[in-house]
Amino acid sequence: MIKKRGIKIDSSGSCPVPSLYVIQGHGHGSHFDLAQLAPTGGEQTIGIGREKGNSIAVEDHEASRRHAEIRKHDATYLLVDLDSSNGTFLNSRRISESELRSGDRIQIGRTVFLYSRGESGFIP
Repeated sequence: MIKKRGIKIDSSGSCPVPSLYVIQGHGHGSHFDLAQLAPTGGEQTIGIGREKGNSIAVEDHEASRRHAEIRKHDATYLLVDLDSSNGTFLNSRRISESELRSGDRIQIGRTVFLYSRGESGFIP
C-alpha cells in the first residue's frame, strides 16, 4: 500500500496538474498530485522511498528508505536517484538525474509510476 498525505485530487481536468499514477506494485491505482506535494517556498522536493516521512512512502522491500526525489525547478520536474541500492529507472534505463516528460515510467523497486503533466486527452 502507498500512503497519501494531504492530497486533494482535482477531477475537473480544467488545468494541467503534474501527477504520478501507480501502474504496478503496491498501491496500484493511486494518484499523487505533485503540485500539492511540493512544499511552497525554498527547495521544492518530493521524497520517495520506504521511510514513512517521505511525501510518497512505498511499501516495497526493494526500495531504499530514501530512494529518490522529484525536484521542482521552475516549470519542470527532475527525478533524482539518492544513491539507492537498487537504482531508479526511467523508461527502463537506470538514471542518476533526469527531467520528467509526460508518459515517462518511473520504477522504484517493484513499484512503477506513470508521470503525467495533465495534458488534455492524456489518460494513464
